[in-house]
Amino acid sequence: SSAQDSANIAIENDGEKTQLRLEQQIAKRGNFELDASVALSSQYSRGVSSAFETISVGNGQFVSVPVATGPREVETDRLIASTSLRYGLTERLEVSGRLSFAASDVRVVDAGRLLNKDTSSALNDVGLGMSYQFSADDATPALIGFGEWGVAEALDPDGNDFAYGKSFNAGLRSYRVIDPVVLTFTGGYRFAGERNVAGQQVDPGEVIYVSPGVAFVANDAITLTAGTTISRILADRFDDVKTGADRTRAEIELGLGYSFSPAVTLRAAARTDAVGEDGFTGILAMSYKFGKK
Repeated sequence: SSAQDSANIAIENDGEKTQLRLEQQIAKRGNFELDASVALSSQYSRGVSSAFETISVGNGQFVSVPVATGPREVETDRLIASTSLRYGLTERLEVSGRLSFAASDVRVVDAGRLLNKDTSSALNDVGLGMSYQFSADDATPALIGFGEWGVAEALDPDGNDFAYGKSFNAGLRSYRVIDPVVLTFTGGYRFAGERNVAGQQVDPGEVIYVSPGVAFVANDAITLTAGTTISRILADRFDDVKTGADRTRAEIELGLGYSFSPAVTLRAAARTDAVGEDGFTGILAMSYKFGKK
């Protein structure tokens, strides 16, 4: 998302003038960087038939949380905790590992009456990723390619069964610094392969997404961000039969990044649906660069 893309923007003074500096979007060679986030997502869905709920958690990352199948009218609260460790192999190439946990409170309603309630918590997914910086922000905007392979993904809300190596997310991220503004753009495609869920062959819908954003550096510690994510989510297929319809979602995000030090950056963001299902997501995130003081 634009908030995470721009969280490391800072003003530095070289003794003669104040200029904008954007930290590398990939880890420096030989360095580790740790990212951790907690997202609280509340959604209201009507008449949707799906085996997974696809949630954008920012920076071109999507989490598929298993849900009950069949047409439904539900109110859902989810807490998603994610952590990733990134390592710079070269000045342009980094590798990463990521895992997330999900806790859900799902309430099935009809005309305002509570019909059923279910709570669950479990390891949600594990992924391995890679990012490569094709160009820096000089004559042309900076361009970074990224990809993440879904090593393991939960097939039920309680984490009793997993699919292995069934999904892949790939895309491009770009930014341009125009002091004191940074323009960002992320676009990509998330593929999800067929897997067996409770005796059915389920093919989750693929996701095509674009996410333009803008950031404004208020001072040497605070960055204000705004952006939108537009996603086209294809319908799931159950036993090779298309269920439901393809759908479009547009989300608006406002965020704030705060740099405690060169090593630690905190980010808070609020994301709400503009097109599609009714929902809200709040995100708190921290980035830590090992070896910096």
